[in-house]
Amino acid sequence: MQETAHDQTARPPERAEEPSDISRWLAALAYAFVAAPFVVYEARRRPPDEYLRFHARQGFVLFFVEFVILVASMILEAAIGKLGFLGSVLMATWKLCWGLGAVGVSVMGFMYALSGERWNLPVLGKYSHRVPLK
Repeated sequence: MQETAHDQTARPPERAEEPSDISRWLAALAYAFVAAPFVVYEARRRPPDEYLRFHARQGFVLFFVEFVILVASMILEAAIGKLGFLGSVLMATWKLCWGLGAVGVSVMGFMYALSGERWNLPVLGKYSHRVPLK
């Protein structure tokens, strides 16, 4: 039977090499707030592993944004918290919204990294290429 050009393009793409267990666990750990800088350090120290570097970059971007929001929350708490009951309600709402969002994105990143998939962070994923890991 003769293969045509159409038959050649109909094949599924070859799967990339599966990441090792240690790469998957380190990649998943990149989405844990305090562990992200450690994972970036490990990704730089180890032989080039694009899977680990992909998640290390994204985890570090998420860590940076979470840190900035934490500092902003402390500043707002000092300013708005003095408004009494209204300030307390506003700050509780602020912290709840950002906290749930950060935990949700972290859990999603952790799960995708542990399962061996690449998942771009919403909004922040496009900035992850700026983290230098050469």
